[in-house]
Amino acid sequence: MPRVVMRTLQPSKKSISVIVNNFKSEPMERRKTLEFDGKMYTCRRNDYMSLYAKETGNPVKSYGLVATITASFILIGLYTQDMSASICVECVEKLGEYLREKGK
Repeated sequence: MPRVVMRTLQPSKKSISVIVNNFKSEPMERRKTLEFDGKMYTCRRNDYMSLYAKETGNPVKSYGLVATITASFILIGLYTQDMSASICVECVEKLGEYLREKGK
């Protein structure tokens, strides 16, 4: 059974810049690939509030990244092959929605 593992991310300044700059661009102009935490990801979907990406070049293991923006934060969720991508997406989106409603 999949389990949730929470860890504190300590991404590099470069990784943070890539995510921040992605949100500054219009969705159609955003990068198709991005590097985060030492892994390359291919964007699968993005809109004004969210970014969904899957690890590039690893056909055996399925890793992904979900990010959403609020007034004060960029929330990032990572999932592994043992986790359900849809649950990770839902958790990050719901937390982002809650923080946006609270003006945070």
